[in-house]
Amino acid sequence: MTLLRGFASVSGMVFVSRLLGLWRDIIIASVFGAGGVSDAFFTAFRLPNTLRRFTAEGALTQAFVPIYSAQQRRDATQAAKLAGEIATLLLAALLLLSLLCIVFAPYVIVALAPGLEQMALAADLLRVLFFYIVLISLVALFSGILNAHSYFHAAAVAPLFLNIAMIAAALWWTPFFQQPIFALAWGVLLAGVVQLLWLLWHVKRAGLLPSLPRCWQFSASLGQVFHLFWRSALGSSAAQFNLLINLFIASFFTAGSISWLYYADRLMELPAGLLGAALTTVVLPALSAHADKPTEFQELLDNALRLILFLAVPAAAGLAYLALPLVSTLFLHGAFSASDVQMTQLAVLAYAVGVPGLVAVRPLAAAFFARQDAGVPVRAAVAALCLTQLLNVIFIFGLQLAHVGLALSVGLAACANALILYIVLRRRGWFKPQSGWHKFYLQLFAALAVMLLVLFFIVPEDSFWLQATTWQRIGKLTLCLLAAVGAYFSTAYLCGMRPQQFNQRLMPLPSPLTSEETSKK
Repeated sequence: MTLLRGFASVSGMVFVSRLLGLWRDIIIASVFGAGGVSDAFFTAFRLPNTLRRFTAEGALTQAFVPIYSAQQRRDATQAAKLAGEIATLLLAALLLLSLLCIVFAPYVIVALAPGLEQMALAADLLRVLFFYIVLISLVALFSGILNAHSYFHAAAVAPLFLNIAMIAAALWWTPFFQQPIFALAWGVLLAGVVQLLWLLWHVKRAGLLPSLPRCWQFSASLGQVFHLFWRSALGSSAAQFNLLINLFIASFFTAGSISWLYYADRLMELPAGLLGAALTTVVLPALSAHADKPTEFQELLDNALRLILFLAVPAAAGLAYLALPLVSTLFLHGAFSASDVQMTQLAVLAYAVGVPGLVAVRPLAAAFFARQDAGVPVRAAVAALCLTQLLNVIFIFGLQLAHVGLALSVGLAACANALILYIVLRRRGWFKPQSGWHKFYLQLFAALAVMLLVLFFIVPEDSFWLQATTWQRIGKLTLCLLAAVGAYFSTAYLCGMRPQQFNQRLMPLPSPLTSEETSKK
């Protein structure tokens, strides 16, 4: 397995999932629009979704994978036991948290969004949605086990079920509910069940099913995981706390602001999630395996950063340049108005500024977690949190940017976070850029300049996107995207860039099935 092949394998499924996610959001926008009801759903969904990122995509994965990988190389039986211990504690803690949140849902909503119009509706939706965090956290644990052994496909497919369930709920289940928005909440919960069963089957098939503890005497490795987990949790919680503060502030803006930010965030997450999450999924286990080999560690991180910049910089530029075409083509249907398009477009422009930082933070932080050092990512995340809120004061109260200021502060703080991590890696000697970066920058910006020049000549004026038919917008946007992608990659190739530059070999852990097959031979 190579870096590029592993990234392509994961990012391919993530791309399909993100496209389905866009289709899901198009349908939700068309059916429910951007108003009080949709604000209530997105507010209720924010807390379990934030905790999902906290456990599934953040602290749990970053703490578990490096220690599990080290344990697996020493003793596969103890590694399975460690996974079982974590699953048991995770299930018990999250079940208790879910019950408390269900009982005190109205107070939770008041704390999250005190300016929300539909308070009671949001509380009822939260009662349905919150149990999703229990399911998706176990999904994250099983995904981490599979990813550590370079079984990336099953975990990458799992998010598809959430999008499929929410699409089905919005299109066909709404007539069965007195308040149609509840169909979405039950769709999320059903998706969590299906995702868990899917990953459980693949873990068992690979011979990696965790061994549940028979008593409450846990191993020393579990203590290591939780030591790293809590330090990592501080960093993850800082980033997620930022989102909750922004939700709190947005609840006092014009009705629809929460929805505008949600749809803009979904567009920003297409490149950020596709690149950042996919590459980190591949890189974290590989960096953990190379942690005691400085040369290979630095080469892998160097290749990962080049690949990130090569893809994230044009993605950010394209997202900003095509903000109005994207928002109007995807969401200007049904209950979603032209005014909603313009408000969402402004948020997309602001988010686009931070895409390179949001993407780069993940592999940079993974370099610290691979060495079981969570201290620096924590301090960097807290610094980003403070910077975000300082910028919020400037943009909202000083410049009167409302919801756009919230999006811009998140993006700029993410870039600052990435810069802090990069500087510390350099100072500690854990990362030294390999030769050829100056040439790489020249190739990158030459390709970017050609791409933007092509877009300048072929993208129609704003009035076209607001007045054209749906199929006219789809056709023109497709042409613009194909032209931009073609111009960028063609120019990069002509400037001397080749896929082999990012194709370093990885060192996966062996699976029990592989070991058995080898011994038989």
